[in-house]
Amino acid sequence: MQQKWTPYLMMLTLYNSISGLNEFVDEATYRLNGKVELSGQRNVSLSTMQASGDLPMPAPLGAGRLVWRQAQPALLNNVNPPDVTRSA
Repeated sequence: MQQKWTPYLMMLTLYNSISGLNEFVDEATYRLNGKVELSGQRNVSLSTMQASGDLPMPAPLGAGRLVWRQAQPALLNNVNPPDVTRSA
């Protein structure tokens, strides 16, 4: 796992996947739940809900950004680097 790039790649992959699902919908609500399992450490639960509207960015990007913010502290731990065993 590349500690520096993994959170960003998670965000971009999520954004790209969600935005490709609803190409013709201008306003939508996205609810995301996920989990990253780490060997020998507590799992990281990820969840968010984003809706189109007054956001300064598209809702899929906002959802990806919030997941990135939740996952980043665990994945960038330099003292005890995580060993990701599974993500869902």
